[in-house]
Amino acid sequence: MSRSASTSVAASTIPSAARRKQAFKPLGGELPSPLAPPPGCPFHPRCPQAMAVCREIRPPLAEIAPGRSAACHLHTAPEAA
Repeated sequence: MSRSASTSVAASTIPSAARRKQAFKPLGGELPSPLAPPPGCPFHPRCPQAMAVCREIRPPLAEIAPGRSAACHLHTAPEAA
């Protein structure tokens, strides 16, 4: 099962013995302004997996597994399949 981009980024920051010697790699880009968020998905400027649809349409919250929801075009866009 694939994760949404924001979940993948968050999960990559969890400490792990296997990743103990890896250097911290911050997510690039700037945080969007809450007063003037970008069009489409508010996470698209910083998402390494952003698609064209992410810049235009805000993704709907959708159930991706029983009891798990995500608002990410990776789970809903036809081009993501």
